[in-house]
Amino acid sequence: MLERRAVKVACAVLRGGGGNTALLPGNAMADAMPEFDITRKSRPEVVTSYQPHWVGKFTQIARQIRDLVGHAAIRIDHISSTAIPGLGA
Repeated sequence: MLERRAVKVACAVLRGGGGNTALLPGNAMADAMPEFDITRKSRPEVVTSYQPHWVGKFTQIARQIRDLVGHAAIRIDHISSTAIPGLGA
């Protein structure tokens, strides 16, 4: 249950909804963020060169998530190609 809540909060933050998780219909991430639904056909991927502001953006989003869920989130990690300095994403 807590895991679902954390996913809802993270999705709401990423969608700009802050703490208003009512923006999220259903429990699945695909419902919340259809652009990340890997079961549907998607458009070609575009790789962008590394952007130094990605670090600050993650810090901002992590703070918002921490403010919303407190210590229920033991860790908030930046794990994607945008987390690796110098690597395009």
